[in-house]
This record gives sequence, C-alpha cells and structure tokens, in this order.
Amino acid sequence: MELRDFLADCFAFTYQRVVTSTKDLTPTQLHWQPALTENHAAFLAFHVFRVYDRYFHRFLSPQGELWERNKWSMFFTVPTTPPDATVFWSTGRTWTPQEVASFRAPLNRLLAYGDSVYQSGLRKLATLDMNNLERPISFPAEQLTPRIVLHRMVAHSAQHAGQLEYLKGLMKQQGVA
Repeated sequence: MELRDFLADCFAFTYQRVVTSTKDLTPTQLHWQPALTENHAAFLAFHVFRVYDRYFHRFLSPQGELWERNKWSMFFTVPTTPPDATVFWSTGRTWTPQEVASFRAPLNRLLAYGDSVYQSGLRKLATLDMNNLERPISFPAEQLTPRIVLHRMVAHSAQHAGQLEYLKGLMKQQGVA
C-alpha cells in the first residue's frame, strides 16, 4: 500500500466515525454537555472539520480554507472573535467553555461542511508530493512540515472521534433524548 492510500484510509476512517457518531443525534443530544466545561457533539464535529479544513486548505494548499472561501460561518452560531484571538481561534482550539457552550450548528449544515472539507481534502491529498514531506511550511506560530501536518490530522481526528463515541455513551447512560 502506498503512503497516500494509507493516509486516505486513515482520513476516511476517522471522518466516517465522526459522521456516524453525529448523524442520528437529536438537536438536544447534539448540543448536550455533561458539564459546562465539557465539549458537546456539535462542537467536537465542528472542530474536527475546521482543523481538517485549516490543515488541508491553509497549510497544504495555497487555496485558503473552505470556511472562509465558501462562507460556511454564516450557517453556524459562532462566538464573536475576540480582539486578541490567536490564529487557532477560528477552529475552536482556544475557545472558552462559555464559547463552546454557545456554539450552535444545524446537523445538516455541519455534516455538509464536513463532507465538503473531506472531499476537497482527498483531492488535495491526491496531488500532494509524497517525496517532499519535510519541506518547511510558512506559518508564524510554529515550525511545520507536510509530514507534521498529516500526522496531526490523523491523530487529532482519531482522538476527537473517540471523544464523540464516549459522549454518546454518556448520553445513553444519562437518558438524554
């Protein structure tokens, strides 16, 4: 198996886990939090998709993120960007618990955004130069290479897909309908 095929399989697996974990949730379940300091399912799925978008379309491609290019933000209730926001803020990485709690997303739009990012990301992966994975990526916050970006994408999405499944178990245990 080629590296590109292996990576495509990893992305397909974690993407499908996120979709499977969220596609049948009610609006109440989608935004349920076991505690104010915990993430809800809509936020976790959003965060996975935003990070995929950021990594594929900002770090591995000069096209820019789909979030901005296709104006996906207009379909979600996203907290107001603070004046001191970091470059990671728009992915939800540095949101406060209150900002996470305020995030709202209709399930159909959330999954449509995820599908758009996933399909576009696979097209980008198909053209990525696998012989040049150590080239530096221009990003002021840290030193990145395509290898580091791809590694983080696989590990990051798998971690949050597992959290989604755990959250669904908590909902079932708590009787959240």
